[in-house]
Amino acid sequence: MKSIKSLNELPINGYIATREGNVLRMFFSFEKHESNDMDGIPIVDNNYWCRSVDTIDMSYESIVDAIITDIYPLSSQYAILANKNLADDATNDITEEKRNNYINEYNTFQSYRFFAKDLASKIINELH
Repeated sequence: MKSIKSLNELPINGYIATREGNVLRMFFSFEKHESNDMDGIPIVDNNYWCRSVDTIDMSYESIVDAIITDIYPLSSQYAILANKNLADDATNDITEEKRNNYINEYNTFQSYRFFAKDLASKIINELH
């Protein structure tokens, strides 16, 4: 889920992974949170938007799954894969624009999967 985290400085490795009891809590993809007061004057603070994901199972596979399903629930993953199959099938009558949209959506999903796998590897290495 998207969260706000107050930090004095961003983590050098780009993420925070902490154990809280039997839960692994992960924060990543930090973006500076900017806001204004009632007069429109910028408020200077240490708040950052970030993704916040929890998992109980601390295996590589479960961490990857938690990161991916935070953005792409299973129903969305199935739709993206089905749309990609349509885009790859030259015999159907979808428009080129729709075909390109499906391919771009699939490529974005794949990029996020690679990001999730890389992040999970880093977190696993840190935990052990």
